[in-house]
Amino acid sequence: LYLYQMMCMWVWYYFQYYQMGLVQTCIILVAAFIRVFLRLRAEHRIKEMAEHVTDVTVLRDGQWTTASSADLVPGDVFEVEENTLIPCDAVVLSGTVVVNESSLTGEAMPVRKFAIANDDNAYEMNGSGKSNTLFAGTIVQQTTPAVSTEEKGRVYALTLRTGIASEKGMLIHKILFPSPVSFIFNEHLKVAICILLVWGLVAFCLTLYLMGRGNITSWYYGVFIISEIFSPLLPAAFTINQSVCAARLRGKKILCIDLPRINLAGKVRIFCFDKTGTLTREGLEFYGSVSAPSAVIGPFGHREEDPLKMEPMLAMGIATCHAVTKVKDQYIGNPVDIESFNAMKWDLLEPTEAAYLDTLAVPSATPTNEKKLVHVVRRFEFVHARASQSVAVLDPETQHVHVFLKGSFERVKYLSHPDSIPVDYDQQAAKYAQEGCYVLSMAHRDIGVLGQDVTMEQLKSMTRDELEQDCSFAGFVLFRNMLKHDTTDAIAELKGGDTRVVMITGDTALTGIFIARQCGMIEPHQRILLGDLVNGTVVWHDVESGDQVDVDQVIDQDPREEHEKRVELAITGRAFEALIKEDRMRKYLLMTRVFSRMTPNDKVMCVQLHMEKGVTAMCGDGGNDCGALRAAHVGLALSEAEASIVSPFSTSNRSIMQCVELLKQGRSALATSFSNYKFMILYGNVMSWWELLMFYFSVIAPQPQWITIDGFITTLMTLAITQAQPAKKLASSRPTAKPLGPYTLASLLGVIFVNFWFMVTSVVWLFQQDWFVCNEFDSSSIDTAKWWLIGDNYEAAIITLVAIFQFFNSAAIVNFGSVFRRSWWRNYILVFFYCCFFVHTSFLILADPNPYSCIFRINCGTSSKLVELGYPKPTWDIPDYNSPVGHNVFPKSFRWQLWGFVLGNCLINVIWERVVLLWFLRNKYIKKNKETPKKNRAVFKL
Repeated sequence: LYLYQMMCMWVWYYFQYYQMGLVQTCIILVAAFIRVFLRLRAEHRIKEMAEHVTDVTVLRDGQWTTASSADLVPGDVFEVEENTLIPCDAVVLSGTVVVNESSLTGEAMPVRKFAIANDDNAYEMNGSGKSNTLFAGTIVQQTTPAVSTEEKGRVYALTLRTGIASEKGMLIHKILFPSPVSFIFNEHLKVAICILLVWGLVAFCLTLYLMGRGNITSWYYGVFIISEIFSPLLPAAFTINQSVCAARLRGKKILCIDLPRINLAGKVRIFCFDKTGTLTREGLEFYGSVSAPSAVIGPFGHREEDPLKMEPMLAMGIATCHAVTKVKDQYIGNPVDIESFNAMKWDLLEPTEAAYLDTLAVPSATPTNEKKLVHVVRRFEFVHARASQSVAVLDPETQHVHVFLKGSFERVKYLSHPDSIPVDYDQQAAKYAQEGCYVLSMAHRDIGVLGQDVTMEQLKSMTRDELEQDCSFAGFVLFRNMLKHDTTDAIAELKGGDTRVVMITGDTALTGIFIARQCGMIEPHQRILLGDLVNGTVVWHDVESGDQVDVDQVIDQDPREEHEKRVELAITGRAFEALIKEDRMRKYLLMTRVFSRMTPNDKVMCVQLHMEKGVTAMCGDGGNDCGALRAAHVGLALSEAEASIVSPFSTSNRSIMQCVELLKQGRSALATSFSNYKFMILYGNVMSWWELLMFYFSVIAPQPQWITIDGFITTLMTLAITQAQPAKKLASSRPTAKPLGPYTLASLLGVIFVNFWFMVTSVVWLFQQDWFVCNEFDSSSIDTAKWWLIGDNYEAAIITLVAIFQFFNSAAIVNFGSVFRRSWWRNYILVFFYCCFFVHTSFLILADPNPYSCIFRINCGTSSKLVELGYPKPTWDIPDYNSPVGHNVFPKSFRWQLWGFVLGNCLINVIWERVVLLWFLRNKYIKKNKETPKKNRAVFKL
């Protein structure tokens, strides 16, 4: 591309048109510099993120020595120190480590890592072993050595992967080499360029014919006309427009690291949202616990928030079944665990013995009572695949060891002893979920007395399955998740902007449905059918009545239009996976509003399925959303973390109104890209007809006219078009993304035809004037490379004056359309330049010979000729005119007629674009499109 642009510039220099050649070259170089600067800045950030070399203490030949982290290889054992960056992927061998993984996941909450268990279970880095794995680039906040006699005081880890093979290295690779995204704008643009080049070849051949085939200069003229038809400024115009939009987004605290995605944001049809931390506030609020009934058919207990009034075993389970740790008086761990632990008012103390992982103090009813201690002796951390965690707790008073199992109510029900599950277990869980609660279940098992029924060695050697077996359901643990203050308004504006909003959450279906109703994703009157996997089959139930329904029959009777829908679908992760395997998910995809219990991989798959239907955006706050954010056409990370660079867009403002702002800016940018595209096409066509007509008469416009057109009108109007501000409100439709679409073609072809007719008519009209004297001379005797010798005539003057009006008026009409941008008159820079060029050209047409018009060699002549025409003798110097007539002054009456003629040209173009296309045809098409049932038209199409 840059070779083509530079070759075009060399042609300009050949014609000694170095003034504009330098201007255009500077513009191209500035655009290239912007691209290079942004690329280098992004790569510099990536380099800073990727490159970190420090000294580490490593075990070599049985001795601890200091070595560079760059020299670590898989198999090395090194010491993990506080306030350092992990140099590689490693597994913890001894002690515990608290790390901040925000540089990889975007999740700012620190995570606790534990030493790998000495058992027969296979280690899986990205599975159950994730809680034992330190990832490269994460920050160590705290280390807690294992209490042992050997290597006392050290926390050490085993190197697994280094460099590009590490998790961070793979992230860098994905950033440097992102998955290509096909966008219809880019695909159509390739075809449009081919069409322009074909027209350029036709014009090239015509130029050779008109200017003389045996003349090398004719060949240069032909190349010159190709460079005008496919302007080298077009790529630069797109880059400048995207840069302007990126600057506006920065002003709204939205950072963009992939400029082409800005235009994609303008065509977003589906917006997927995570729930917790995105639609709702960052944290969950503890809402209390509900104890299990004493018998399977008995009533559940009342919701209780006071820990001293809770059932003792349930309270102990809530206070101990977690992986919370303390760093400088700050609790570190899962936010849900921290919230429930704080609510229980227990104290976390240092372990009193090597066999204990944690020691906790139980709050007493009165301040004077001595606090009771309990000890955590075994812990299995939460993993997404199991949706549960468990601990073994020693009660020193009774010497009994209690096992507590906490997790999703579905998982705990599955793992608990069937005889302990109340008959209305699911109904009670559903009841609290429908009230907007985040519901966890707790199960309990008393292993027996330590030393009699079980030994510490047996506890330490138990597998997870052995420890968790035969637990009995103990009760529910409830949390409430509140909406952010502006979520409802943002969802309403997105829906009003013809954007389908979807929730993809790891939470329960009923909680997701409650939040979806609360924020307006699902209307109050709409019926909700929930799909879940029962005995290997996807079964659908009505959420309100609980009745099983035939989903296909119900949705076939439901209207297709979004605003008329009476039924919405919700689905669980298990049902989603089952429908994927059965290849039926696509059938229900655009009818499903809530996807619940979705794993990170499920989220990626869900986003990719939506991407098949249309341009899809994903908004999340990091954590398990990173894969989906990276996969989506448009990913917006609500995260200040450095790792948010995995997403094309990120913002430190956690409000989802940022999604609305991104779409407004994206639609404005896409509409402006089309304006620049149309302007460049119109500019190229006006220029080609202008040049071909001049070549026909073997005349060329004087150099000042070329400078005006190329240096001022084209350059300044291109920049001015990018200054259009986005609309204040999200429009109810999206801008076209098809450079070869019907509206775009109608706009371009209509204006091209009108301009061509007026340009040809102006020449015919000129030849009909009695006073007109043709510029008759033997062009074969003139070197056409010396174009300044063949510009002082009527033919060049009238064609140029008509063309100049067409040039700047084309920039004005492509700025029409205030659906996605503010009204054309609010683009003050464009209006200012338009007025300047209008006054300039009108003055050239209407004014008598004067110093200004003589600079442009229009309505001027040699001094003697002007005196012969009855004008005062010029007091300024006028170079001799290179024509037999000696002047090109139009009669005054003709000047006014010509001015009216070019105004008519402008007015007809305005009427065609503003009235016929924008007001009549487009509105009629949009109305017809909305009235057509969706099953009869392709709605979700890139």
